[in-house]
Parts: sequence; structure tokens; C-alpha cells
Amino acid sequence: MNILKRALSTLLNGFLAGITFGILPLVLWLLEKPLVGQMLLGTPDTRGQLNRLVYGLIWFLLCLTLVGFIVAAVWCVLGKEPLALQITNIIVK
Repeated sequence: MNILKRALSTLLNGFLAGITFGILPLVLWLLEKPLVGQMLLGTPDTRGQLNRLVYGLIWFLLCLTLVGFIVAAVWCVLGKEPLALQITNIIVK
């Protein structure tokens, strides 16, 4: 996976979520659509509303702390599947 594509996707999703006060991701979740960054850049995404909810909550919790954000960033630089996605796949089978 291209690190630049993942970084741009994350920045775009974060920016759009920020300027819409979280309404855009909520609407996309309710419509069962991927986030804008995933749609435009083709980065990894989960399938199903429950998986997307768990993924979003895990990503939010990771970014809530500096340590979690650094771990997720290092994970991305290593070129692995997103950490939140791996945790989601373990939790929701």
C-alpha cells in the first residue's frame, strides 16, 4: 500500500470530519458508504456498518492519545494494513 495515498486519505477524512463537525462521516456511515478518502484514493476499508462503526471508534481512540497516534503513524510507515483495520478484523469476525 502506498504510504502517501494512506496519509492523504487520512488527512482528507480528518479535514472533512473536522469542518463538518463529524456529520459527514456519520451520514456516510448511515448510507453505508466509505469515507471520502477511501472512495477517492482506494485505501483499505471495512465492509458493513458494524465493522465501520468499530473501525471508526478504534481509529478515534488511537488518535485521541499522542502515543496511539504515533503507533498508528509508525504502523503506516512500515507499510502494514492500517492498525485500526487489523484490530477491527480481530474484534468483529
